[in-house]
Parts: sequence; structure tokens; C-alpha cells
Amino acid sequence: MKRTRIIGVVLLLLALAFVLIISWPQTDPNAPRYVRTQDQPVGPFGVVFYNWNLIAPFLDNKVWIFTRLNSTNDHAFLFDLEKRKVLGELFKGAAVLSNHEYTKILCQGEASLGTGIKEKLASLLSRASFRKINIFTNKTEAYWILDLQNNSARRVGLLSQWPGTGSTWIPAPGSRFGYNVPNNHDMGASFFVCDLQQQSFQKIPFTGELRGWWDEQRMLIKKPTGEWVLYDVVTQNVSTLLNVETISRQLQELGIHDDPASLSTCSIWNGTNYEFRLTAKRGLNWYTNGTFMFKIDHSGSLNLSHQNFVFRWQGAFNAAETYYAYDGEAGAVGTGGNGGVHLLDLRNGTTNTLVPPDNKGQYAIPRFYADSVIYYRDRQIWSVKIDGSENARLFPPPNQ
Repeated sequence: MKRTRIIGVVLLLLALAFVLIISWPQTDPNAPRYVRTQDQPVGPFGVVFYNWNLIAPFLDNKVWIFTRLNSTNDHAFLFDLEKRKVLGELFKGAAVLSNHEYTKILCQGEASLGTGIKEKLASLLSRASFRKINIFTNKTEAYWILDLQNNSARRVGLLSQWPGTGSTWIPAPGSRFGYNVPNNHDMGASFFVCDLQQQSFQKIPFTGELRGWWDEQRMLIKKPTGEWVLYDVVTQNVSTLLNVETISRQLQELGIHDDPASLSTCSIWNGTNYEFRLTAKRGLNWYTNGTFMFKIDHSGSLNLSHQNFVFRWQGAFNAAETYYAYDGEAGAVGTGGNGGVHLLDLRNGTTNTLVPPDNKGQYAIPRFYADSVIYYRDRQIWSVKIDGSENARLFPPPNQ
């Protein structure tokens, strides 16, 4: 009986709270802000990381570096890779997209007060009912555009994700646009696009699998039928790039028996744009079996670039597609790294151990920057030249 009364009181409070939420003001006082650095920050920094899952994480010789010592001590620094110094710090937000000049920044900030209360009330009800009543509430993310030219910040939109999940903003080659496919019930049926120039943020309904930016304003999308199309985010026009018949004919000529409607792509950043390679369907067999790779040129024709390429866990190509860097594995694929970095020379097929393993169970996640490879070790970011020289901590700098 006592437990029933508690649940009844909580339900009454929830009903009153939701009425208040409907009319709650949508302004958020916690706008993100950017402060230029006069003196280089000094740690301790704890865990240091960056958005390594981007195809091109180091655009314009800069990168956003995030540090976390504990739940009340985290930082977001804009780091100059050439000068090896921090340029500024972002407060009350996480940078997810920046233009080339780094004058406009899309930031993930705090959600509106009303949204935050709704999520907290759902958690309160779950605890008060001893986990017998669970309201499945998506995590709400609020986004702001921070304009450093006039020192202003404006909230431009919201998106929601399933609890415990997240997604990445993918910048267009010119960094005016970025897209995001949230993890929620709309996945595969819509996506979000942010235009930093126009400071707009919109949800676009579209059925298909987004594979990346074809050019500055068109995206490559695979339709459920296996057809590949280009979607223009400015004009909203759709054009066919590759149909199933064309792909099937190309495969038959080479004696490849894969289902043309099942194929996937990988992306390579060539220094100015993304390039796409048509491959066999993604899955664990990528890391155990070889696959063909067709370069898709801008006319839509297919040219075989690799007959039997074996992808490696978290591997990455350099811009010239002459090297491929990948992690050392402690055991089965995807179950843990040994800290090592391997470098495959695609010109002659030889493989070198660029960074020896330390056997601490962490993936190094190597990524190319100019003639170097940037990787993780001991929760810090390191850099090593492709020839194995100048292996040193990148951030925090060695003198800190």
C-alpha cells in the first residue's frame, strides 16, 4: 500500500509538471562562448581525446581537443597542429562543426530547461517505483551556432537520440554544411543538416543510407533498392549516380558474384574532397576476407582500384592512398587493441610496425596528418612520422 501511495503522488506531480513544461520559455541562459588563449593551459588533463571517427579530423591544420579529469573538470580546446599550441577554449558546449575560418562553430550545448525537467522527472518516477515504471525518454541535444565575428550565440535546433547512443556531424568539404543521422526511430528515414553560413538547422525526410558528402552541397545516398543517388541540400534535387544494372554489369565482367544491391562504400579524404570506393557489404568479413574496391568517379563510372583488399579494424588511408594505417589487435577483431600501429605501404605491399605495442589493452586509432600519423597512447595524443621518426606526445605538449 505504501508503495502504491508513493507512485500515486509521483504521478500527480508528473501531471502538474508536464502542464508547466508546455508553457515553459524556450530560451536557454547557458549559451556557449569561446575565449582566445593568452597563456597555454596547464594540466592535469586526465583523459584527452578528439573526434577521431571523422574521415578528415584535421581540417585546416586544426583540431578540437577535449579533456576530462573528472565530472566537474573538462575542457574543449582549439589546437593548432602546425604551431603545436592551443588557440582558445570553448565553454558551456562541445564543438561539433566549424567553418574553415573557425569563425562560426556549431556547438552541442545544454537542452532547454523544460526538456531537462521532463527527462529528470522520468528518471524520478523510475526510481520511486523501484524500477517498475520506466518511461523511455530519448536524450535531447540542443545545438547553438557561435559567431566569433560578432561574439554572439544563437540556439538553432534540437535533436533526440536513444539513451546511451550518439552520432557524429559530418562536415562538407568546404565546411559550410554538416549532416547528422541521429540514433532514434527515424534512422534511415530522415537526417539533419546545418548550414553555418545561413545559420539554419533543419530535419530532412529521406529514405536511404547516407554514405557521405559527394561534393560541397550534394550527399551520396544508397536507396533501399540498391540504387545510388545524389541529394542536393540547397536545391533538394535528387539525381541518380549508379543504378543496380550498371553495377551488376561491371561485376559480371570481372567475375564477381556479389549481389549488386548489397554493396557498400568506404570514404577517403584526398586533401580537398571525399572520394568513394564501392566495396562488398560491410561486416566482420571486412576484417577477415578480402574485398574488391571500385573508385566511383564523378561521372558515375567504376574503376577497379583493388582486387582483394583486406580492411583492418579502425584502419585509415592517407590522402594519396599510398599508405594504410591500422591498429594492432590483442585478440579477435574488435575485442581489444595492443597499442601498436601498423603501416601498410600500398605501393609495394609491405607492412611495417610504426609504433610497437605496449599491451595495455587500448586501441591506438591511427589517423594521418600530412606526413605523420596521430594516435593514442596512455590516454594522451601522440604523433609519429611515417618513416618512424619524431615519435612524441602531441597533446599535452611534452613540456607539460
